[in-house]
Amino acid sequence: MRREDLTGKRFGKLTALEYSGSTPDGRSLWKCLCDCGMTTIKRGGSMKRGSTQSCGCIVRNMRGENNPRNIKRFRERGVYFHSKRDDWYVRAKTILAGAKKNNTPFGFKDALDFTIYLKSIAPEVCPVFGVPMTTGKRVLHDWSPSVDKIDKKKGYVRGNIQIISYLANAMKRDASPERLNQFARWVLANN
Repeated sequence: MRREDLTGKRFGKLTALEYSGSTPDGRSLWKCLCDCGMTTIKRGGSMKRGSTQSCGCIVRNMRGENNPRNIKRFRERGVYFHSKRDDWYVRAKTILAGAKKNNTPFGFKDALDFTIYLKSIAPEVCPVFGVPMTTGKRVLHDWSPSVDKIDKKKGYVRGNIQIISYLANAMKRDASPERLNQFARWVLANN
C-alpha cells in the first residue's frame, strides 16, 4: 500500500515536516511542527481525519488556562491543566498514595509538584520501543505512558524516574537485568 506524502501540509495547528516511521500495526507517523512552537510525532490518519489538530496545546489550554477555578492555583505553579481530569495528575495522586502506604521514598511536595515533574520529563515516544505513547481515557494499554523507578530502592525522587510505555514497564517490573538478558537470548535463539 502506498503512503500519501503529507510533507508541508497543514492540519489544524500542525504542519507535517517529515515521515517518521510507522506504528507496529502499520499506521504512518509524521514529525510535525505546531503553531505553538513544539515539535511532535502524530499519526497521519488522525491528522487527515481531523481528530488531531495540535501537539496537545489546544486541550492543555482548554483544561487549565481558561478554567476560572484553576487559574490562580495553577498559574502560581506554572502549569495549566484541570487537576481532576488530567491523566498525569490522577496517576501522580495514585503513586503518592501507594508510596505513603508502602513507605516508598517520595521526593515531591505533593501530587501537583509530582505531576509537573512527570510532564516535564515525559517523552512523546517510548524510549524502549520507539512507538508514540498515548493515553486511553484512564484505561491502561501497551502504549500508555508509565512511571518507572530506575532504582527501586531510591523511590520516587528527581533523577530516579523515567517515563516508558506500560508494555516496557511491565516487562521490566519483576525481572532483574540478568533475567531480562536471559529472556532476550532465549527469544533470539527460538524465533
